[in-house]
Amino acid sequence: MKNLIKHKVFIAAFLLTYFLFFAITLNIPNSSSNGSTIILGVTDYGFPFIYYSAHCFGGYYSWTGLLGNILFAAIISFLSGLIFTRFWLKFSSPEFRAE
Repeated sequence: MKNLIKHKVFIAAFLLTYFLFFAITLNIPNSSSNGSTIILGVTDYGFPFIYYSAHCFGGYYSWTGLLGNILFAAIISFLSGLIFTRFWLKFSSPEFRAE
């Protein structure tokens, strides 16, 4: 496991997935609100956890939602890094190339 984590492919896949998660979900409004968007002018941002709420007079960050999104992105990135590293080592092996 340590060898997989130290591999360059793991690091590249981890960082790419981590930052790609935030780039994709940066401005996605949360659609699970209870309809208060139309009435009160409140928009909640964040996927899968709400980390920012905007309203007419400004907005505020939810630290628990922000930490939840960071942890969720780290878990997804870790898993994708392991999967990419496993496939990379399998497909770049001399036994696989000989076939």
